[in-house]
Amino acid sequence: MTEHTQYIYTLTCPISMRVIYIGQTCNIGGRLYGHCFSKNKTKISNRIQEIKAVGKMPLFDVLDIVSISEAHYWEMHYIQLMKTWGFELLNTQKKHKKAIL
Repeated sequence: MTEHTQYIYTLTCPISMRVIYIGQTCNIGGRLYGHCFSKNKTKISNRIQEIKAVGKMPLFDVLDIVSISEAHYWEMHYIQLMKTWGFELLNTQKKHKKAIL
């Protein structure tokens, strides 16, 4: 894809098979690596460490491919959609509060 393309993706817990996070990136491999080896103490990082502690890795799936100018809108759209379907996402609210859907 071009530099103006973003991937909207999910991270799924391989134990529960439930989506736990939705994000966006232009670099799939780099973003997955960043999630899996992050030293941050965020909810998603902590959950990934729990998953890794039982010898598994989160599943990474691309939901959509969008232009960079629309990426934030579509990321918020999918977060809200998953929440209405009952998924308990670990996305932090600070980043996502400003979105107008």
